[in-house]
Amino acid sequence: MKNPVLMCHLAWPLAVVGSSLLGAPSSGRAEPQHTLYLLVQQTKDYVIGGRRISDSGLFRTRDRKAIQFVSHQQPRPFQIGFDPRDPNRMYYANLNGISRTLDGGKSWKRVTGWNITEPKDLQVDPHNPDRIWIALPDGIALSPDGGDTWQYQDAGIKTRFTEALVVERAFPDTLLAGTERGIYRTSNAGNTWSLVQPTTATVHDLLQSPHDSMRYFAVTQSDGAWASQDGGISWSRIADVPDQFTLHHLAADFHDPNRLALCGWGAGVLVSEDGGKTWQDRTAGLPSREIWSVGSDPDFPGRLYASPFEEALYVSDDFGKSWQPLLFEGALVWEYQFHKEGPR
Repeated sequence: MKNPVLMCHLAWPLAVVGSSLLGAPSSGRAEPQHTLYLLVQQTKDYVIGGRRISDSGLFRTRDRKAIQFVSHQQPRPFQIGFDPRDPNRMYYANLNGISRTLDGGKSWKRVTGWNITEPKDLQVDPHNPDRIWIALPDGIALSPDGGDTWQYQDAGIKTRFTEALVVERAFPDTLLAGTERGIYRTSNAGNTWSLVQPTTATVHDLLQSPHDSMRYFAVTQSDGAWASQDGGISWSRIADVPDQFTLHHLAADFHDPNRLALCGWGAGVLVSEDGGKTWQDRTAGLPSREIWSVGSDPDFPGRLYASPFEEALYVSDDFGKSWQPLLFEGALVWEYQFHKEGPR
């Protein structure tokens, strides 16, 4: 175990902007029950050191009709996590480390030190929400106390660059990690990790099915996609997914257990409607095949979001058969998170 990290506390004020969507689909549907959080990077025509034109960082929309910018400026946001006990407590992984808010995004404080930067993923432990896990370029770190202190928890991982984490929701102390050379698993809260699936390229994303906790999926940089039916202990290659593309992201339909989506650079958007056995190309209607993220909305059956590189956030209400631009023209959306916050 590495030494705990000294804390560095900096605070930023809340910045809020109002915006209309660029053509939100007319639905006549009920109001959504989840707030959608978006990790957005305004990349088009951006020059480091130049004058900032647009906000980059964390946005949210409660009604899918207006958005708020609710973080400090970050050229590269990665992930957000929520404390299930307190709707005002959130954790934000960004280029500089981990930021924490205790007031619903009105102010943020960095809670990691100089030696924790570029966290690729962040997960709040559902069994113990004081435990915060992060994936790092040099391993995996854990905060046992809600972000106040941090320690490395990656014994047994030989190639430490880690991009994806899943905290098993059914079994306490069990996690899976996607690294640059395979998928690791721990059943003792990270005290030791075992390689359960070697790969030849970085594992970019891991997904636990929202319908069956034993089913997992993974996508890689150049080794295709993988599936597990036994809680991540054993894995098999998904034959119908090509391996010549870099695959970035996965999404599962919250309403139909047979519907899955993945995306990648050159791969476009691929969807399965039979639990991952076969896949169809659903890129038609998007401006390019360079897709960085895909997300499924728990409040609207069949709705997918996709982010082509430096184009806009696109939406589909028929699981990718047709698309239209929604918001963030010229931007890149890295991640989608849905949170049922309740009344404020």
